[in-house]
Amino acid sequence: MRSLYINNTLDVELGAERISSIRDYDLKAMSEDPSFHLMLNVLAGSKGNNYELCRGQLGLVDNVQQSLGQRR
Repeated sequence: MRSLYINNTLDVELGAERISSIRDYDLKAMSEDPSFHLMLNVLAGSKGNNYELCRGQLGLVDNVQQSLGQRR
């Protein structure tokens, strides 16, 4: 992740709705880092895992709603 952090310019606005945002980045420098591709794969995998967890939770909510509907 070091490559991602050192090649970005972040702007922090404490009073804003978004605490930080990327203002500029050096994609060429990031892509030349040998670990950058691996880091992107890790981030993509993490996002996929979060998606699956959310999907599972929505399934549980559906089950609870169906159970509540059957008890009325």
